[in-house]
Amino acid sequence: MRIKQIIPFPLGPADLALRAEHVPAHVRAGDTVVETVPVRDSFAPDAPRAATTYYEWALLEAFVLEAGLAAEDEGYDAVVIDTTTDSSLRALRSRLGIPVVGAGMTAYAMALTVGRRFSIVTYTDAHRFLVEDSLRGYGLRDHCASIRVIDAPPVLLDAKPEAQAEEIERFVAEAEAAIADDGADTILVASTTMHKAAAAMAERLPAPVLDPGPIAISVAELLVRLRLSHSKVAYPAPGRIQDELLRGLADAGA
Repeated sequence: MRIKQIIPFPLGPADLALRAEHVPAHVRAGDTVVETVPVRDSFAPDAPRAATTYYEWALLEAFVLEAGLAAEDEGYDAVVIDTTTDSSLRALRSRLGIPVVGAGMTAYAMALTVGRRFSIVTYTDAHRFLVEDSLRGYGLRDHCASIRVIDAPPVLLDAKPEAQAEEIERFVAEAEAAIADDGADTILVASTTMHKAAAAMAERLPAPVLDPGPIAISVAELLVRLRLSHSKVAYPAPGRIQDELLRGLADAGA
């Protein structure tokens, strides 16, 4: 089985290797191959590598769509969109017949499988609008007890151990408050880049802590094994394939 995992940002080899380590151990030990692929780097040198506005996110979504268009022809059995915003999920489900899953939709579904009300923990308020959009789109706002932030940017991988430990403490404190004050029975981290924080939080919290990245890969693998895919009634195939039009726009940007 081959799964194409699309990273919504242009990344170099070192960062891609770190993402590959995030693939669940049971998947790596089996016959499933997860190939981690970034979107192509077609942005200007000073362009943002993260989206904090709808405009920026629309640009990034177009490149996620382009990265997944040929997945079926390339021989992949499934596609995973490695972001909790599920960027271009509906468009790729319309274009492809193989399973296309997003880290957000699968994490939300799992949260309601193991609990009844979840809280989302993230870094800052800058991306709150994306989380709110996803919750509204999936009709899950009433199931979300709270969205809590530590009000600090991500600590870099080469940061001092004290800084990394402090970040973990902030995440744990917000998650504990979500459980005690907001009525959450499950904690969901808001980004697929937060796997180290999720693991540390899981060791210290009384509620399940869900890490969206591994869940999405596991669900994609399960769908393939069950010979299931998304409904083409819900996501109708286009009457005319215009992949070259999108690629031409991306080439023009490059």
